Amino acid sequence: MITIKNAKFKTQYEIVDVNLCEPCVGDSMSCGVVGMMEKGIVPGHVIQVLKKQGGLIWVSIEGQGEFILRDDKLDQIFIQKL
Repeated sequence: MITIKNAKFKTQYEIVDVNLCEPCVGDSMSCGVVGMMEKGIVPGHVIQVLKKQGGLIWVSIEGQGEFILRDDKLDQIFIQKL
């Protein structure tokens, strides 16, 4: 199991776990992790890294679309290669 920061390009991964901040306020306006979960970054979904540039990562989430994520919370998303 690795974090999404260490994912290889064009490889499919399953999201295994998403660590919430402690204490979790459950508000996507103040918590980037909750905002990512609202976009479909939840355990069981398939994700693929398309591009990395600066502090941003472009990802494709199967069935949800493509999104750009900031690097600051990506160490809280754990994935495994399919």
